[in-house]
Amino acid sequence: MTNLVDAIGQISAYLLNAHMSLVTAESCTGGALASAFTSQPGSSAWFEGSFVTYRLSAKTRMLDIDASELGKYGAVSEHIVRRMAQKALVCSDAQVSIAVSGLAGPADDGTAAKLGTLWLAWARQSNASTLDWLQNRSFKLHTSREEFRQRAVTYAIEGLLERLIASH
Repeated sequence: MTNLVDAIGQISAYLLNAHMSLVTAESCTGGALASAFTSQPGSSAWFEGSFVTYRLSAKTRMLDIDASELGKYGAVSEHIVRRMAQKALVCSDAQVSIAVSGLAGPADDGTAAKLGTLWLAWARQSNASTLDWLQNRSFKLHTSREEFRQRAVTYAIEGLLERLIASH
């Protein structure tokens, strides 16, 4: 695992140099990803903000994700995390986004099959109508709830840094 302070510093430098900003769309992390970014001094120069959409209704209201999509795919799915990354860009002035959705548990409402599932998506756009890239990855984690959230933040930051470096 990467040193997160160093990784955030590299992301910061990249975004500042490219005159870009970052937005997050978070579910299972409950704002922890935004907190990690804003712990960096000067982050207001490149961090746009975060949509913390823990409930389905928040995803619909704040990110304009259609309720029928949520019903069809479920909140913890490749389709929805990709939509979260896209919609975060549409609903903000940022050019780069990270979206995270997962089920840390416990699962007592018929979602046991998805327990431990983490979905991440990263997107970048150069203008309002063109995505340069939209990529996603899933993980299956068998950890405590707190460890799940910590790993989600780490994987999200590491994944963004990898993608920014690869696209440079």
